[in-house]
Amino acid sequence: MKHILIPPPYELEKHIKEYWYLQIEKDLNQACEVTSFANNSIGITFIVENGKEVYKSVIHGVSTKPAKIVTAQSLTVFGVNFYPSAFYGFFGIDAHYLTNREILLTELIDPDFENSVFNAENLFDKFNIISKFLFKRLQSSFNNDLIVNDLILKIESQNGQVNLKELYKNYSLCERQVQRRFLKTTGVNPSHFAKLARFHEASKILKTFENLKYTDLAYRLNYADQSHFIKETQLLSGMSPKALHNLIKTHSVNSKGSSKYLITLKNITSS
Repeated sequence: MKHILIPPPYELEKHIKEYWYLQIEKDLNQACEVTSFANNSIGITFIVENGKEVYKSVIHGVSTKPAKIVTAQSLTVFGVNFYPSAFYGFFGIDAHYLTNREILLTELIDPDFENSVFNAENLFDKFNIISKFLFKRLQSSFNNDLIVNDLILKIESQNGQVNLKELYKNYSLCERQVQRRFLKTTGVNPSHFAKLARFHEASKILKTFENLKYTDLAYRLNYADQSHFIKETQLLSGMSPKALHNLIKTHSVNSKGSSKYLITLKNITSS
């Protein structure tokens, strides 16, 4: 398995979290199992199966729950992950429409763009085409919601440990208006965004420390108690903290330090 993270160009670094590339090569008797955790990332993913025999590109929204995909194909996958408010900024589309789903890229963008990316000779050229396309949209039609951006910054800087009702008082809009704009821009409401931010901080801590008491972690991240921490971990990752801890130490593919996917190759059993 080969995994690469590439920083975006300077002109786009405030809006794009990263470009990424993942190549999974496997034996004929193996299946690739991809487990994704709940996360607040909207992105564009380009998928190539078995060389160039099958390819497609999708736009995926934020995930509020874990999911699992199993494929028997060797894959080359690459794409772009946006910062939480940036997809709406570039495309002006209600991000809530994409929550827990994906749509074909060609439903929003001319197929010529997809073809030019897939036909580019190397990874550098592919990301260069994507960057030029996004920079053009940034110059011509970018929508920037300063209130939502400010609220995102406050939630993320405190790893989701915030009093939202107090934060709402900083803005000239009523609480309901802030929530609606946040949902439209990011795909989730502020309370769920905070829950995701705290979970991803917990996953980073789990990866960093070998012998960690879950009671200490729950206290550190202001969960009500250990039971609350366990319940939210199971809800957002689909597994217990112990199982998550064991897996991310060896199998995680990281996005800016937070575990989003687990990639596992398993032998296919014959029936």
